[in-house]
Amino acid sequence: MIIETNTELLEYIPNVFASVIGENPLYDKMLKFLKVAELWLNVEVCDHATYSALSEDQKELAKRIVVMDAFHRAIPHLDLVLTPNGFGIVSNQNVAPASKERVASLREQTLLERDLSINQLVNVLHGNSTWMDSVPGRKWGKTIIQNLEISSECGEDAPSWNWYQAHIREIQGLQRMIAINFVSVAVMDRLRQSLLNATVTDIEARLIEMIRGFIVASLKEEQPTHEDLEKMVNYIKKNPEAFSEWASSDTALLFEDYTFENEKESKGFWF
Repeated sequence: MIIETNTELLEYIPNVFASVIGENPLYDKMLKFLKVAELWLNVEVCDHATYSALSEDQKELAKRIVVMDAFHRAIPHLDLVLTPNGFGIVSNQNVAPASKERVASLREQTLLERDLSINQLVNVLHGNSTWMDSVPGRKWGKTIIQNLEISSECGEDAPSWNWYQAHIREIQGLQRMIAINFVSVAVMDRLRQSLLNATVTDIEARLIEMIRGFIVASLKEEQPTHEDLEKMVNYIKKNPEAFSEWASSDTALLFEDYTFENEKESKGFWF
């Protein structure tokens, strides 16, 4: 367990406390949720092997993710009251519970803090060889959108894991269309890998920006144009050495300039 004690747990949620002396510590009440949250972290964000080698600051982000996710899961199962110092957790039936609205707001806040930490941690994990070969690293590397910031670009108030998950299939579909019909699968794969490796060049960054912009506009239903896609092709053609894979791809054949020659052997030959 990366959160091992009640004291450590309360470092991340200091305004929530057990208000009845002698009651079981909050850690005991949340232990099963902490275990689930840590398993979720290992599959979706940062595996255990990667976590073990992180800096202390990076581990702090991972711990905050686990605590916020666990608390979000646990809130419906806890007896919450609102006190002058924050939310209290009690088992005393004589104390009025916190309102549904305040509890809902608390749950929203836990998700906000969790997702901000996810975005920060994922951004610093790019270039980490252990993470890149892990289950979560390979998941993030499947698309050219490798952080949660796209949710803010599309109108959300802050980076959102739930928004990202709700739109990931659409993002993958747009990426596939752009790859097959315009930039080529080979170039798209290389861009994704460069992002994951944290080795993006200035020339690659410009193409990534164009692709990301098209995806964002599509998700916002702003109806990006075919010209936006053609600009990507023209950019690749202007930088043949930087995108050498494109020239030998099936996609490049779609943009070849054909010249019709009037030969006698042709069925449509004319004098």
